[in-house]
Amino acid sequence: MSLATTAAAINSRFVELYKAGDMKTLATELYHEDCKLLLSGVEPLFGRKGVEEGLNALKKSGVAEIKIASEEIDGFETDTAYDRGNCIFFNDDGIQLEVGKYLAIYKKVHGKYLMCIDIANSNI
Repeated sequence: MSLATTAAAINSRFVELYKAGDMKTLATELYHEDCKLLLSGVEPLFGRKGVEEGLNALKKSGVAEIKIASEEIDGFETDTAYDRGNCIFFNDDGIQLEVGKYLAIYKKVHGKYLMCIDIANSNI
């Protein structure tokens, strides 16, 4: 699978599970057990439980949907990889709330890439 295809599949699954509100599955399927989630305006969140709680809080704050666009991807042929790009947050009415950027760093575990560090922040 190519770099772009791998990143697109991970990002697509993230968007799908976030929109559905299934943060537990999102955290379990896409994040490493010892992951760190670094979001704007909050303390770092650790582990899958931290990811689940942080994304649930984001959803409850009114961010109903997230769109992700990769801009730079590298390393997916190794055990460590990264994906850098832009993210857009929308409310339930489809109105754009915020534009931001992200950097996801992956570790390969049993042949599958899992996010070990996920950084997302606002362009504001």
